[in-house]
Amino acid sequence: MASPRTRPSSELVYNTIIDVLLRLPPEEPAHLVRASLVCKQWRRVLTHPDFLRLYARIHRTPPLLGFFNLCSSHSQSHPGPIPCFVPVPTTAVGAGSPSSSSSVAAAAEGALAIDHCPWLVLDCRHGRVLLQRRYVADDARASLVWDPITGDRHELPWLKTASRSSAVVLCAAAADGCDHLSCRSGPFLVLCADVGLHHTPAGWRARACVYSLQLRAWGAPVLRGFDHFHQSRAVIIGDQVYLFRLFLGDQILKYDLHRHCLYAIDSPGFYNL
Repeated sequence: MASPRTRPSSELVYNTIIDVLLRLPPEEPAHLVRASLVCKQWRRVLTHPDFLRLYARIHRTPPLLGFFNLCSSHSQSHPGPIPCFVPVPTTAVGAGSPSSSSSVAAAAEGALAIDHCPWLVLDCRHGRVLLQRRYVADDARASLVWDPITGDRHELPWLKTASRSSAVVLCAAAADGCDHLSCRSGPFLVLCADVGLHHTPAGWRARACVYSLQLRAWGAPVLRGFDHFHQSRAVIIGDQVYLFRLFLGDQILKYDLHRHCLYAIDSPGFYNL
């Protein structure tokens, strides 16, 4: 008489599901979305922080899902260009997929008009997008940190800046060597820097100010005397944020996240900033 067939343990089945889901290619995010719709158990696995951390560690650098593009707005309530997210076509898309130009046009339908107000994209890093509300009075201005995957939003009080400024959003543990594989749900910092008079008798000065999610407030500004700067996109390397080119480009304004200080460093002998 044949022995009865034994059923695999629930733990074995659960571990097998995890092993299978970990092998889904990150460059095809549609596979992850479809897998999350199979059942509640699979959705719980895919959204669990431990799974996300392990998935990021295995696949390392996340793929490029898309980019933000300024789309023309024909709405009277939202004048001027509005940022919209344009997804990058993947290999899973068939031959009849729309071209890049039609993708941009289609994305305009989903332009960022959160709370019925257009937003300007200032920075995008570590799974978060930093935006600023546009075309409103000063008392209604604000900045917003948005997680496009989870939909989480954190509104920041508006920090009045000079006409030319630079702002970055980053993981709060960036200065402590975070690998940024699974920190998108953790605390963040927003660094804003500009060059202006700032109501000081010393003339034009560079200013940097940091917003902390943990403190829910802007910190004390750091000032230093500089002028003749050129605006450029900020770059983060370790615990250093490189902000502006100074004078004729022979110096760079740097902010130290650990010491909370502004420095001017010499540019390389041959550079193209």
